[in-house]
Amino acid sequence: MLHNSVKIIVQRTALLATFAVFSTTLSQADVFTSSRDTGNVFYLPTTNDLGRQDNVLQVMQFANNPGSPHATGVLGVWFTGSQWAIYTQNRTTIPTGASFFVLAARADANRFIHVTNEGNVAGGITYLDHPSCNGHPGATLQVIAEYSPTRGFSGYHAQNPGVFYDSARRRWAIFNQGYNSVTPGAAAMPLSLRFHVTADSPRIEAVSSVWDPEHFVHTTDRFNTVGNVTYLPALPRDSYFTFPKNIHYFVTARFSYDWLSIFYDANRIICGFACRPYPGNVPQLNRAVGVYFDIGRQQWAIYTFDGSPMPMSTSFSVSQYTSVPG
Repeated sequence: MLHNSVKIIVQRTALLATFAVFSTTLSQADVFTSSRDTGNVFYLPTTNDLGRQDNVLQVMQFANNPGSPHATGVLGVWFTGSQWAIYTQNRTTIPTGASFFVLAARADANRFIHVTNEGNVAGGITYLDHPSCNGHPGATLQVIAEYSPTRGFSGYHAQNPGVFYDSARRRWAIFNQGYNSVTPGAAAMPLSLRFHVTADSPRIEAVSSVWDPEHFVHTTDRFNTVGNVTYLPALPRDSYFTFPKNIHYFVTARFSYDWLSIFYDANRIICGFACRPYPGNVPQLNRAVGVYFDIGRQQWAIYTFDGSPMPMSTSFSVSQYTSVPG
């Protein structure tokens, strides 16, 4: 069910709508654009409850085209004590003109904060434990780290996050894409790190029993990928769905086990024919990505910030939220 939105002006038009569980509606899915260089931090406004400390946030960098100004580092979120901010984990500058989709909603049945601890961390992996995703391999997860320094941790975590489902544990996990079992200390998961997690369930609609255009897995191949860009499935050709300001995409790299991957230890999966190995033992995308709308093709796409080629067979959890102009 869609709800009318309210427009606010924050450098560019920002669209608001009401969020409902497992639907395309959302709480404060806005577009914010930096109007000046502010170092590696971009402060969000506090209007319309966006400044609430108990919000669960997701952030996706959005560009008018791959050459538009954009931050080059892994993004995180930070509550300053009075407002939320977006920052780069590697401390690189967020340039003027960089734009972001921001999804903010209070914690509920499928939005929560995950905190790493000794009980849920193994190497570069942290296992989630939440009803919205436990035992649900088809869930579509979006994750982003929150600045959460401790005595032994600076709070900066410049690792590209990915997600995967461990069928043996029946748990979803967040992993550092740079992690591998040969040099595990290089990208180990720190303790007391806070992740904002959104877990949506794809719908199976009568008109399309195969693909839910709102929550799905996109995998790169030679038909949908060119250079550093991979094109998402085309949406229905009407003014509502193809008009880019009404669509907000969030994507997270996703690693999938083959169903034969049933035996594992702390560092690897031991499995039979055609299985996919433990994510830390194979090359990952390990690149920061953003989204943009290709006007010529009338199609949304994911692109790598640094221009490096998009690897084949790379999967993404994709969540699309739609707001109605009002």
